[in-house]
Amino acid sequence: MTSIPQDPLANELLSKNSIRFFRTYHVSKLLRAANAYKCKGIPVVTIFMMAFSVVFVHKSMYMQ
Repeated sequence: MTSIPQDPLANELLSKNSIRFFRTYHVSKLLRAANAYKCKGIPVVTIFMMAFSVVFVHKSMYMQ
């Protein structure tokens, strides 16, 4: 089994780009319009952003 080397600069760039994407396209408003919101705990946008970024990091949510 090979391991994927971690690149903190690439992860930071991905994070900044995904935040910019979410702000540009108003993803939080779209999620709220689709009745995807919570009253307590971790915001839905944060969970959605994590699930969205897992695709590009090539890791599972368990490894995060």
